[in-house]
Amino acid sequence: MKKLVILRHGKHGYDRRISEEGREQMEQAGEKIEALAGDRDTFFLLSSTAPRAVDSAKVLCEMFGWTEDDFEQHEVLWAEDNHPENLPAALGLVKDKADEGDILILVTHMEYGMEFPSYFGKREFGLIWRSPDLYYGEGMVIDCDERTLDRL
Repeated sequence: MKKLVILRHGKHGYDRRISEEGREQMEQAGEKIEALAGDRDTFFLLSSTAPRAVDSAKVLCEMFGWTEDDFEQHEVLWAEDNHPENLPAALGLVKDKADEGDILILVTHMEYGMEFPSYFGKREFGLIWRSPDLYYGEGMVIDCDERTLDRL
């Protein structure tokens, strides 16, 4: 893994499914992710099991020319009231999947978008990073070679 992208799912409606605005947000994020890649870089996509995150991951799959089944779903990436974030487990998942692609993409929730980059930076590189609040469809990029954190 050269880069880790932590991406908040797209905007959703009351039914917790991604809205049209959320779909557009994910398409914009997908374009930015594609721009990160070199000619030979490969992607690997992990998603929360929350319907809005799965819907968001499916938008990325469409953009990358994959089938809807070309990503993995993991409950540990779901964070909200009855699904508290588990940063150590998420880090374990990322480390376990690190060899699956040059760019590892996590489609997850606000809590992970704000907390996981700092947790990763401290545990993996001994660095203190601050993550800004992320709106729907926004993300952070960790460059593992450069040891930097930037907005997507």
